[in-house]
Amino acid sequence: MNAIKKLSHMTILAAAVSVFSGSAIAGVSAPGAAATSYNDISNFSINFNTGSASINSFTFSNNTAANGVTGTANVDPMDAPASCVGACVGWNNDFFDHTVGTLGFAYGDAQIIDADVVAGTGQALAIGDVYSTGGVAHASGSNVMNAIIQVTTPTAFDFAFVADLFMHTELGPDGIDAAANTFFNITLTDSLTNAVAFSWSPDGVVSSGALPNGGIEIDDPFSLNTGIVGNGSYVAGFGSFFASTDTLSESMYSLEIEMVNQVNVAAVPVPAAVWLFASGLLGLVGVARRA
Repeated sequence: MNAIKKLSHMTILAAAVSVFSGSAIAGVSAPGAAATSYNDISNFSINFNTGSASINSFTFSNNTAANGVTGTANVDPMDAPASCVGACVGWNNDFFDHTVGTLGFAYGDAQIIDADVVAGTGQALAIGDVYSTGGVAHASGSNVMNAIIQVTTPTAFDFAFVADLFMHTELGPDGIDAAANTFFNITLTDSLTNAVAFSWSPDGVVSSGALPNGGIEIDDPFSLNTGIVGNGSYVAGFGSFFASTDTLSESMYSLEIEMVNQVNVAAVPVPAAVWLFASGLLGLVGVARRA
């Protein structure tokens, strides 16, 4: 019995020491709240099945980031510089998890690497990555491609691409909330009538029959419009997506392709959380001793 009591005391004290030393406990690698949402769209192509059409496109890339009441926002036509709070110089174009440190950070970046969707080589990246030890923080990266398509003889369009999606959320002892989301949508609108001719938001379920606004979905391996909260991961990996429009009549069409990856976290201030938790542990030590 004495051996059991001694082991209990040592276990509780070790947990208290781990809190004060800043090391991870209970499998959590950060004392605050962290979240990451990342997507890589590649081999994006638009093919004209029949008839003839021409496409004139331009690209736009933007990102935002904030930590508490401070932050930065950057916009650039082809390459949005990194947004960051704290010592995060050199994170520009870093589309990976960032090291969770003691300062906290909010990081968003977005980049359109290749805009030649007619050749089938379109590629774009977006990431939101954030960590906070106190207060709230959010970050996002988004890419938008707008194109004008002139259909001269009736034709249908095929949209195909490969996506690599990863999301992760983590709550430490002082974490309150952690959320990661991803959005990806393709919309084709008749510029003359303002009617939506095609709209596709992959959700991981192949639609039976036609899509709501026309067209058909062939490949939809996992959702690109979803989110996670708390302690969780969404590791989709690589997947091929494919959908086709109905045959479109002669007209002018506007195309919008949008991808967004965003994260939000909230945590109580570290000192308050540490001392509150530690006082509870010390109380447990006293109870164990009396036992």
